[in-house]
Amino acid sequence: MTGIAVIMMILFLLIIWGGLVLSIYNFVIHPDDPEAED
Repeated sequence: MTGIAVIMMILFLLIIWGGLVLSIYNFVIHPDDPEAED
């Protein structure tokens, strides 16, 4: 693989896994609790 391909692979893996980590963090901080809306 070329250097450009490796850089793009790392960049997009960071974007995907970073989004997953941020979504899990957001869910832990603000859980979706339907009973709290009563």
